[in-house]
Amino acid sequence: MLNLINLKKLPKKRIIATSLLSASLFGLLTTSAPADETTTDTTASASGTVSPSSFNKDTRVAHTVELERTVKLDLEALIEKKEEHTGNYVKPKKLDVLFLADNTGSMGPAIANVKDHAKDLLGKLEAEYNDVEFGVAYYKRDPQEWNNRSYKRKTGETTETIEVTVQDTKTEVIDTIACTRTWKFNKVDPNRSNNPYQYRVRTTDSSGKKLKDQWPWSNDGDLDGKTESCTWDITEKVNVGEPRTETETKKVNVYEQTPRERLSYKLLEPVDGGSTNNAISAINKWKAKDKGDWPEGGFFGLHQAATNGAPTPEYPDNPGDSNNPDYPGADVYSTGYDYFLQETADSYDPADYNEAFDTKWREDADMKLIVMFGDAKSHTKTITQADTIQALQKNGITVVMINVDTITGDESKEDVLGMSVANDGLDGNNQASDIVTATNGKYSSVDNSVLVELLNGPDIDYSDSYCDSLAELDLVCTILGSVGDAAVVPEVITTYSNPKIDIDFRTAALTPVPDLTIEYKCIDELGCTNVGNNEERKFLMKVTGDIPADYDFKTEVFDPNNPTAAVDGAIANNKIRILNID
Repeated sequence: MLNLINLKKLPKKRIIATSLLSASLFGLLTTSAPADETTTDTTASASGTVSPSSFNKDTRVAHTVELERTVKLDLEALIEKKEEHTGNYVKPKKLDVLFLADNTGSMGPAIANVKDHAKDLLGKLEAEYNDVEFGVAYYKRDPQEWNNRSYKRKTGETTETIEVTVQDTKTEVIDTIACTRTWKFNKVDPNRSNNPYQYRVRTTDSSGKKLKDQWPWSNDGDLDGKTESCTWDITEKVNVGEPRTETETKKVNVYEQTPRERLSYKLLEPVDGGSTNNAISAINKWKAKDKGDWPEGGFFGLHQAATNGAPTPEYPDNPGDSNNPDYPGADVYSTGYDYFLQETADSYDPADYNEAFDTKWREDADMKLIVMFGDAKSHTKTITQADTIQALQKNGITVVMINVDTITGDESKEDVLGMSVANDGLDGNNQASDIVTATNGKYSSVDNSVLVELLNGPDIDYSDSYCDSLAELDLVCTILGSVGDAAVVPEVITTYSNPKIDIDFRTAALTPVPDLTIEYKCIDELGCTNVGNNEERKFLMKVTGDIPADYDFKTEVFDPNNPTAAVDGAIANNKIRILNID
């Protein structure tokens, strides 16, 4: 099995960073608490139940009534949880992975490499991680690269019924004129055994104006120049009866106004709830198309994936689409696509648009990982790098970023446009490096020329040793190795305390019965000290009365070390009637 996690290869600085940032992301460490944490609820108290919970008895004066009862303790609220960090790193028990691909025109070989081997890629990750879920998305140009706020897009067809006015007509002959038909040889077809000669027969009026051409076939080859007299009916259509109204059904196209944000980022398959086959089908929907300027909408894609499609805040010093007359200004959201299709900000409801962008990260995932690959740095118009990082950290996202080098060796980019990987690739302006450092991720690069060679190469067997044998990794192997490096979390040993309390028994102060003599005694062979969670103890109640009357009182269980409060819920009702009889 391909070993995706090789901690021995991690440099010391990376291990330290992994420890600190992973811990902060997943609640294992805070800046104000020690590495080992004990979680307790200072307001918690013991609870329990008493059975039988009620007792009714008639008895006579001076006679003692006895009742044996059982109390069962519930000390869950007193259990202390302690998390201890061993200093080791392990694979997350639950891993969520979203594949986020640049789908612009230059990404063809990279997309093909992943599409061709998606089954191998996902299969190896499933074998490496016990509980892993996959999602798929793509990004293109930044939303503010588009010319318009929204675009009309055909989404289907429907039918509609309309009313039309119908008028019946007929054809009538209004005149008949003399005409001439002239035969002219056109061609002979030796393959025709019958009527091999074709002529053009033109009908003309008395002035020589053409009325009609015909192209008959004949067995006679000597008809060229033949003329015939004829007559020609001149006709016109005339209305019959009165016009009437009828209904008819016709097909019409259905369009939707698609906000530009939907064109820049699209979630094809959410993380939770689908299958591996669903993810593979979604990967196969990636297409390298679209064009614009060189930087793309990578930051916007990361933000949308991390936040389930939340709007991005616009800043006064980053006005964005200021030339567009419907630009709303710096005091409102710049995205949130349904908002721009509504009339007022008051009608904007995030629930309306989050549906299509809900990444469905699992709440209990130990790690949420975005695997992003592209060949261009990101625009910072719709969202800045700082806000992208903030959104990723706030939502506990780790990012793997893989640069596909389509610049090196491309003369049109290097020589004509003056581009370079350092300035214009995915890590241009250190964008990718800053993102992966801030999220404890991994940055890698792959040579696009390697991927081009694979397009027409032999089939690849991604055996356990295939990636190790490559001098230059393809994209699939780079993804596997990068995920293996990034998808590690600090090992935590969790222990729970075993709380115990002492218990005793008394009549509740709220129901005093001074005319009764009431005694309580622990009769359990285990005693009533150091009683643990879900343990039961037996006790005896004795009641004696000398004055005839009806008595109602409650029996409660309490901790003698904390006598001010009874054990929550451990209360029983009693009704005793004392009768003056012999």
